[in-house]
Amino acid sequence: MNRVRRTHLTDARFTVVVGPHLDGLHAHCRKMLGSREDADDALQNVLLRAWRGLHRFEGRSSVRAWLYRIATNACLDEIAARKKRSTAGDDTLLARPGPDTDTPEVIYAQREAVRRLLRAACALPPRQRDALILRDGFGFSTDELAEALGVTPTAVHSAAQRARAALDPAGRSA
Repeated sequence: MNRVRRTHLTDARFTVVVGPHLDGLHAHCRKMLGSREDADDALQNVLLRAWRGLHRFEGRSSVRAWLYRIATNACLDEIAARKKRSTAGDDTLLARPGPDTDTPEVIYAQREAVRRLLRAACALPPRQRDALILRDGFGFSTDELAEALGVTPTAVHSAAQRARAALDPAGRSA
């Protein structure tokens, strides 16, 4: 059943048409968003968009292609919203408190900074994401990171700089 006629579908019929694609759509969303929880939310959004847009589906493409287009757009919307949320007005995204402070407030602030960093870094290419998170988020030295990734320290430094520049909403170099 690759094509659906432009008719009104019942809930059960919608489930029959969309059901075979759910696992693949979830995997697609997970790859794009980087986490199972985000993929779960995105898949719900995809199903809602598909249900609401079904009356516009003309059958010129397969149901699978139509659903994956909806899923891709939903994920891209989430990535854009996530980037806005994580960088809007937050100049402390990459800031870490000093090493000699271990009060509960500082520890909480450190954890929140790492969480924001992780959310923002999802949209980066893998090498940049690794360099940024491990170096700026968890304090790995450039040499440690270069050894772990099998690249030169210069490559690590460059990847971290490109990542910071990509996350900086004002275009300033961090």
